[in-house]
Amino acid sequence: MTHAYASSVLIKHLCVFSERHPEITLHVACDDLDLDLTKRDADVAVRPYDPRASELEQIFLHERRTQLFTSEKYIQKYGTPQKIEDLDNHNLIIFDPYHTAIQNTQNTNWVLTLGTIPGKKENPS
Repeated sequence: MTHAYASSVLIKHLCVFSERHPEITLHVACDDLDLDLTKRDADVAVRPYDPRASELEQIFLHERRTQLFTSEKYIQKYGTPQKIEDLDNHNLIIFDPYHTAIQNTQNTNWVLTLGTIPGKKENPS
């Protein structure tokens, strides 16, 4: 799993698990690169759902809320968007989909499709 997921979500549950199952030794490997489970790089991986990985058993663990953030200074300068369509007039920072660590993410740049006609994407500023 990624470092971010391990430190923000998993760590809360490791102590409880260890207390309940002292006979089990866990080795948690954090890496922001996608492991190839078909080559036995690991026995289990915690990562986003990948519809192309039909050879793997994928179990839903939890739903994550995706949110947009900005600074108070930005809001003072450009104003607060009131509707999704208002994002067309704001500066958006997105991840380069070809350089993200987790390549199987469905829609890394989901913010570019907010409030648009299905199939249309906004150009980031």
